[in-house]
Amino acid sequence: MSVFVSYSPNSTELGKRLERELCARNLEGMSYNLQSRAGGQPNTTEFLRRELNKFDWAIVLWEKQYAEDTWLQEEVFAMQMVEQQRKKGFIIPVCVDEFPLHAKLRNKNEVLYFENPTDRFEEIVARVPRADQVFVVMAIGDPELDSAFHTVVQPTIESFGLRVVRVDQPHDSEPITNEILRYIDSSPIVYCDLTNERPNVYFETGYALALNRNIILARREGAKVHFDLDQRKAIIYDTPLDLREKLIDRFEAILSAKQAN
Repeated sequence: MSVFVSYSPNSTELGKRLERELCARNLEGMSYNLQSRAGGQPNTTEFLRRELNKFDWAIVLWEKQYAEDTWLQEEVFAMQMVEQQRKKGFIIPVCVDEFPLHAKLRNKNEVLYFENPTDRFEEIVARVPRADQVFVVMAIGDPELDSAFHTVVQPTIESFGLRVVRVDQPHDSEPITNEILRYIDSSPIVYCDLTNERPNVYFETGYALALNRNIILARREGAKVHFDLDQRKAIIYDTPLDLREKLIDRFEAILSAKQAN
């Protein structure tokens, strides 16, 4: 997974440290002076779009000097073009100071680095999707669903060499919703079991859909589903064996399509 880190001269030290943090987690963090490479290019915007398309994600270290730099604003514009072209997330904003974030960068689950710098690197890196990660959304505390997760869902997904994450309870002092949103941000595939019609499950499923994640919907036979999601293809299962077989079919199709691309 390759990540372009964009920053102003004022944030050079932070940018270089972030690159090292990314590389330490087996992510390819990189930054270079796009402005110097653009010399003589007939179309700057097209040049930037081509360069940024080489990366899977772009992290923007946003602060006052960045906002006032006309070249960096061109970079942001090109990043938005890449995001629109791919029809999925590409930009990860990191607020280095309290200067207002650009309107088109808001509501991307931005990291407020300035609030607590010592604890933010892990959070920034966690926003970068892991190619091998599947996040599981389901009602917690239902004995049948918990059993299905531990005996079927988790081992079946892991048999494909993928990492499975489910948040049962907060692991730190922040609200659990923030942790869940970060995991959805960083998971290309999200498995959502809609059984029991839990509001938080619908919220998390909607968030994953908005990010254009590869969604696998599932529900027990006979479980009610709200109309808007009832129209989407879902795994409907009545036994653990039925769920296992249908999960295998779905992941084989997903991974085959990924290899074809």
